[in-house]
Amino acid sequence: MTRRHLLPGKYRRRRPDADQGWLRGRDIRVNALAPGGTDTPAMDSALAASGLDAPAREQWRVEHSAAIPLRRLARPEEQAAAALFLASPESSYITGVELATDGGATQLGIGLV
Repeated sequence: MTRRHLLPGKYRRRRPDADQGWLRGRDIRVNALAPGGTDTPAMDSALAASGLDAPAREQWRVEHSAAIPLRRLARPEEQAAAALFLASPESSYITGVELATDGGATQLGIGLV
């Protein structure tokens, strides 16, 4: 699988029969997690490296959070919970989905972070 196949929506564009031969009968599910902006130390570092001063960084967070339907960035544990759900027996009948964990931004066509 190439990087192209890991981009949102792209993995479904492969030929429908491309992988079915080796997947069939092996109880392998293929899903994708599409996280939105997540409040992490890495985001803090990226904002600091952007050259914005502290008030401008906070303004960026406020503006971007306001555009998300849930009005906030995700917490890392929320992204982890979604990944664990897709890997758990509770999702045993789910395959071929792209789970957007972005606070509803995808539904509005918003590509923020």
